[in-house]
Amino acid sequence: MKKTENKNEHRNQVKFIPAVVISAALTVLLFLYAPLIIYSGNYEDFTFDIFDVLKYGCLLTAVAMMVLIGAFTLIRRLSDKLYYLALAIALAGFVGFFVQGNFLIRDLPLMDGTAVNWTDYSSAKIISAAVWIIAGFAAVLIAAFAGKDNLEKTVSSVGCFGLFFLCVSLALTIFSDPQIVEPSTDTCMTADGFLELSENENFVIIMLDSVDASHFNSIVENDPHYKDVFSDFTFYKNTMAGYPFTQYSVPFFLFGQWYENNETYSDYLSRSLQESLLMKRLTEDEYDSRIFFDYLQQENISRDLFDNFQTVREFKSPDLFCKMLLKLVGFRYLPYGLKQYCELLPENIAYDSLKTNDGEEIDYYDIGVRALYDRINSTDITFSNRSCFRFICTEGAHAPFNLDKDINEIPDGGYDQSIEAAITLADAYISKMKDAGLYDNSIIIVLADHGIRGDNPNAGTGRQNPILLIKGKNEHHPYQVSDAPISHEDLPEAYMKLMDGEKGDACFSWNEGDSRTRRYMLSVVKENRIYEYSSNGHASDLGMMIESGTVY
Repeated sequence: MKKTENKNEHRNQVKFIPAVVISAALTVLLFLYAPLIIYSGNYEDFTFDIFDVLKYGCLLTAVAMMVLIGAFTLIRRLSDKLYYLALAIALAGFVGFFVQGNFLIRDLPLMDGTAVNWTDYSSAKIISAAVWIIAGFAAVLIAAFAGKDNLEKTVSSVGCFGLFFLCVSLALTIFSDPQIVEPSTDTCMTADGFLELSENENFVIIMLDSVDASHFNSIVENDPHYKDVFSDFTFYKNTMAGYPFTQYSVPFFLFGQWYENNETYSDYLSRSLQESLLMKRLTEDEYDSRIFFDYLQQENISRDLFDNFQTVREFKSPDLFCKMLLKLVGFRYLPYGLKQYCELLPENIAYDSLKTNDGEEIDYYDIGVRALYDRINSTDITFSNRSCFRFICTEGAHAPFNLDKDINEIPDGGYDQSIEAAITLADAYISKMKDAGLYDNSIIIVLADHGIRGDNPNAGTGRQNPILLIKGKNEHHPYQVSDAPISHEDLPEAYMKLMDGEKGDACFSWNEGDSRTRRYMLSVVKENRIYEYSSNGHASDLGMMIESGTVY
């Protein structure tokens, strides 16, 4: 009798193996493999390292596996038929998620803050739905007609092969690039010193993301108030950007080094910082330098150069980090009809849930126009005993266009309204400086990393003409406009002239009427290629943008 009971118990245990295997395959796919693969393909964009993802991915995998195995145990006690149906459904789920997350990702929208119109993805939704319907239908057929033994073998085989494939694929992906497994520098950009300035000398650059020069010029010409906001400034309306997107554009106009896709982004930043005329000058003159720009916070060198970068110790909210990981996974692995519920803004994929080495919560810098406007209005200026450099990155007129000119949230705003909101933000910061008596002793530059022209705000073409407004120290005159052919390439040299006392209307070597050929590097993120263009016409003239044929 005991032998029979032992044999039955052994048989029951063997029959439960498929549930364990498919549970392991499904949870490893979604909670470990998926976040690690997403991280590996985008590690330069994240402020955490692969060990953070591994730690919390393992935790999520363990919890999910226990829940799934517990559910299978309960279902099996209730009914054998339900148990085998559950096995088939789990098999279909594994196949569906695997295909969705690895083969139906080519046209995924970028999570760069641009509002996604999900109605544009109707064909992707149909294909996605078809994959899941086929997987589900196949599962029902297998459960109904394959027989219990065949179903168990199929589930076990797919689960084991899936686990083997996931492990090999993950190992090959991670170890193909040694930088993926480099530990994080545990550096976080804070808002510390955002309104701390010097009574001696200040150099302030305010970047309003995505503000196009032609749109800006039209707005200012139609409303004299804006000319008063920018009195003492020279607007260079014929400015050519270096790149169409923030990631390369900002280091380029700050530090002056071209990125030609022949090195990692981290190496590019390190090289740019080390070779920068601006950084050498700021260091030599012992400036209090603070830069409020996300993409530099992974660099070890940033902690030495910028006073608002803090060394961090731990997550203050692991649940927020896990929630972020799950949203990233859902955005890639869920069917297209559900992806919209997993959208993340760039500032949410960040280290906003950390503590410093002293255990203090970090005052994380938020680039949002509304958040910065509130910070300016609620914070008093404090004074540094050193000359100050401040690079202030803002969301500017970046999508989504949900603000009016007074920075009130509205449901259906437009691009020009967002530009006006960005101007209001810049005006608030400059007015704060005026009220504190710090305006005259300050170099102030208001610029954009790129513009936006044409019907597609995500396209690289049409972004080559951003705003550039400059005021030197003790410079006073009405708002004025220059049509000199300026490039972002010229800015590092202009910074030196401005720091030597040159005025904003005389800091470039180029003048109105000069003929010049300027370079523009159209970076295409999804292709990982950069297409070189040149123009010898006005920066706003798309027809003068000529592709050179060189691709980096």
